Amino acid sequence: MKKIRFVCGYGQAFSRKGSPYPTITMKQIINLVEHPECKPKAKATWFIPSSYSEGWARKHEVQLEAGAFYCLTVDIDEGNPAIDEVVGSIEAILGDVHMLVYSSSGATQELRKWRALVPLNRAMNGYEWTATQEIFFDRLEKERLNVDRALKRPGQLVFLPNIPPERRDSQGIPEFYKWRKIVGVRYALS
Repeated sequence: MKKIRFVCGYGQAFSRKGSPYPTITMKQIINLVEHPECKPKAKATWFIPSSYSEGWARKHEVQLEAGAFYCLTVDIDEGNPAIDEVVGSIEAILGDVHMLVYSSSGATQELRKWRALVPLNRAMNGYEWTATQEIFFDRLEKERLNVDRALKRPGQLVFLPNIPPERRDSQGIPEFYKWRKIVGVRYALS
């Protein structure tokens, strides 16, 4: 499989408005999961699970029409599930698939919040991807996970692992950060 380059940026306000966006590979994303950044939230790295990175890549309608999506994404900010519950629920729905699960920057031991990424075996256009995300979220909710459905929007930012300085101890160690990399198969769409 060719090396996919996902559109990315730095902080909520980052925009190119006509110029191409930077890109990030899955290998680079895995490295961030294993070694989260230490940036202020306003400069945190995000990605959109599409390879379309031209100047209007943050526009939902542009990604819907022009995007090529290579990853399912999940955002869980409520319900306080354990990481094993998140992994188990995704496996119950999709089987033995590759996945990355990591805690978000606002998570604590008392209030766990997660992001999950599931690489795909082929690209989906924006319409297929949006419909697949909706079905995936419905099934995750049947598994009792409370997902943020904003990630079904094709231009929605997914923040990558970042533990800002104020959430680290005096030695720079995160106060709370958990992650899991599951090696399985790339999810095959049927």
